[in-house]
Amino acid sequence: MDLFLYGRLLHTPLFATLAGAEAGVWQPADLADHAIETATGDALSGPVLVARPGAVARGMLVSQLSQSQRNRLARIEVPVRHRDEMIEVQLSDGSLRPAQVWLFPQLRGTGQPWSLEAWAQEFGPLACGIAAFSVFSAFIPEHSRSVGLGGAAGLFLLYSLLSLSLRLLGARLPERLGEHRMVTVALTMLSASLVVMASVAEPWALWVGAAGMGVGMAFLYPSLMANVVNRVHDSERASALSSFTMFFEIGTILGGVALGAVGDVFSKRAGFLGGAIIAAVGLVVLWQFVVATGAAARAHPPRPRPRPSFVSR
Repeated sequence: MDLFLYGRLLHTPLFATLAGAEAGVWQPADLADHAIETATGDALSGPVLVARPGAVARGMLVSQLSQSQRNRLARIEVPVRHRDEMIEVQLSDGSLRPAQVWLFPQLRGTGQPWSLEAWAQEFGPLACGIAAFSVFSAFIPEHSRSVGLGGAAGLFLLYSLLSLSLRLLGARLPERLGEHRMVTVALTMLSASLVVMASVAEPWALWVGAAGMGVGMAFLYPSLMANVVNRVHDSERASALSSFTMFFEIGTILGGVALGAVGDVFSKRAGFLGGAIIAAVGLVVLWQFVVATGAAARAHPPRPRPRPSFVSR
């Protein structure tokens, strides 16, 4: 049975991470008399398909998915109680096709349109940070031997000890200083550490870089997770955390592939520099989009509308 998708699974890297880059056959599709709204007024929350006469919900009709692929997609779209239901969507040629959709009767929209771009930007800093770390973990074993070290065991030990110690001792720092400030520290440390390793081919640079990566990763993951948990309603927490973990996987895969190619074509040090640039991009996304839109949302919170007769995700 064909599946009608919209919202988070229209994010191509996320869909490819879950189901595979070549999975399914996609066709643009519209669902009449429905609108896609934000569940709680926050971009971290999932989209809700709400019955609105005269509106049109635009999505994709995906066919030729295996059952295992559908199950993997359900990891992010259906982490809370739902039911399957048949609907009829209109294709671009005007024809109508039956499709399956996941429904969430317990949720209701806020009247605010949900944005895929805003949602992706919220998790962009995590993906950038994980991508930057992936080049460190992938390249440091070989690069360490090229600069005269016997291997990378000591570097990984230093990284692990610092990361673990800081997470234990500094567990309350995100609450005291603010999650966004701690993510800024984390991404800055990741970028600076990779710049050092890219610029200097000496053993001391790798030790400094490994220490900086430990500090950065100690604060990146917990701070971003705290930001997710604190900003969503209890009913949306499982859904938001699913998005969070999926972007962890996206950063690992895309960072490994893209920066791995840079390292193979140019050099390992060029790969480190690419990771530094990606971490810096994460900083820009954090302050230009996440912090700015979060402040705007708090200044103008939406008013929930009455419960609709039909909702979905």
